[in-house]
Amino acid sequence: MKLSLLTITNAVHVTPLTWDLVTLARGLGAEMVVAHDVPPSQVMPAGVVYVPVTSKGYMESVLDEAVAACSGDYILRVDDDERCSPALVEWLKDEKYRQSDSWHFPRVNLWKNTSTMILNEPLYPDWQTRLTTKALAGGRGAIHSQAIKPGARAKVCVEHHQFLVKSLDERRVKNARYEAAQPGAGKDFLMYSCPEDYYDALDIGYYEHGKDPLFHRWTSTERLR
Repeated sequence: MKLSLLTITNAVHVTPLTWDLVTLARGLGAEMVVAHDVPPSQVMPAGVVYVPVTSKGYMESVLDEAVAACSGDYILRVDDDERCSPALVEWLKDEKYRQSDSWHFPRVNLWKNTSTMILNEPLYPDWQTRLTTKALAGGRGAIHSQAIKPGARAKVCVEHHQFLVKSLDERRVKNARYEAAQPGAGKDFLMYSCPEDYYDALDIGYYEHGKDPLFHRWTSTERLR
């Protein structure tokens, strides 16, 4: 059964995390599909399926189009500010995903550096359904809408680098775009995009590669105001 890796991006410059995903796809012998909302400044490497799309300012508006371009029986979708953890890479190599048609992963929201993470709920554990059979991969048109079928819970995580690669101002702009496109979508998900504007303080813990992402040690509290 074939696996497709899919990323949907509007970055003018293809991010290093997306290049990492291309490398991962090659290592897995998987198909790599990049759905791009703007013409990229770089030429896509050989073997990458490039899909030009025109979104309404959010990923879900072109999800079905991107999924249709995938030829795999299973599709793993990774955002352009995310990375598959080393444990997830090994899990993919072992083809553990074949045990279910839908998988739910804890997403680790990294903070300040790649060794610390946010522990506040709901940013921890930030469950995301990201790997499904192709038949279950689309069908969501609204911003932040949930997958058709809740997934089996995997004990390997997706790393979220959003707070490392995007400034607070950039994240506020994105949040405002979501709110303009779909009233409530920005306000209701403020804690995910701009925790600095939502929480009074953040609980910070160690992120240890290879360890179960559901068990982490609290290290400190960072006061935001």
